[in-house]
Amino acid sequence: MALRAEEAEAAFIQSVCSRVRDDLAPELVDQCDAFVRQFYHWVPREDLAERSTHDLYGAAIAVWELARDRAPRAFNVRAYNPVLAEHGWRSTNTIVDVATDHMPFLVDSVGMELSRRGYGIQLSIHPVIDVLRDAHGRLVEVLPAGARLPGVLTEPLMQFEIDRETQPERLEELVGGIRRVLADVMVAVEDWPIMRRRMHEIADAFVVPAPPLHRREVEEVNAFLEWVDGGNFIFQPASPSGADYLICRPRPGVTTIPRSSPRAAVSTPDLRSGFRCRQTCARRSTSTRTRSPPMS
Repeated sequence: MALRAEEAEAAFIQSVCSRVRDDLAPELVDQCDAFVRQFYHWVPREDLAERSTHDLYGAAIAVWELARDRAPRAFNVRAYNPVLAEHGWRSTNTIVDVATDHMPFLVDSVGMELSRRGYGIQLSIHPVIDVLRDAHGRLVEVLPAGARLPGVLTEPLMQFEIDRETQPERLEELVGGIRRVLADVMVAVEDWPIMRRRMHEIADAFVVPAPPLHRREVEEVNAFLEWVDGGNFIFQPASPSGADYLICRPRPGVTTIPRSSPRAAVSTPDLRSGFRCRQTCARRSTSTRTRSPPMS
């Protein structure tokens, strides 16, 4: 039974890839063929059963073309309604394509933005592939999964089929919203190790209880910090403001916080204030999803 399923998957992918050799220039065939195979590899066959080979090919090629040129830290995003005459394929849904750097929380964060704007998600495809790019960000090669070569980049790709949106201005707003979400995620990911180091500094200093704290309270706090550091917590981004302050920047309703958000300064001139700052940051973080940020 498993062999039959694998054979059916291979035949399905081959039917899509057969169009690559017919439609593309010879020097692009191998790269695009490898891309299409990885793009659809993890998608359940039944999720694509109602789509024609022609449209499946067009959908994959659209993401490949979006990802072909991308500089590091750039967000390539578009939202559109594919029509046969213009795009070479068609869909009754609106398509959102995304190519960006490899970071945790991407699919959930973009999906939340789509839902926040009232769009139902009909299908999402989000492979992670290994690639090589030249110095200008041009895609050179799509590598087999797990390739260990100098300069290899692991990059996520996302394609969402959502409820149809026909208003051009709303499509532009949607693209802008997704870009802001991706920028927020990048801030959170980059701030994560900085905040962990700051927490370790506070924890290392917070060994001997300072009045009015008792040893039991110190032990309880340190046990909590060990739990936090064990991959059970999502830190809210923060940045220093001079030697005596830690800046906490709350933004209710989202999982990440941009640097432009309103700020709330918490003074930390001594261990007792450091303890209060930890408590404050912990309380503000409890509304986020309590899971570690896997990088794959």
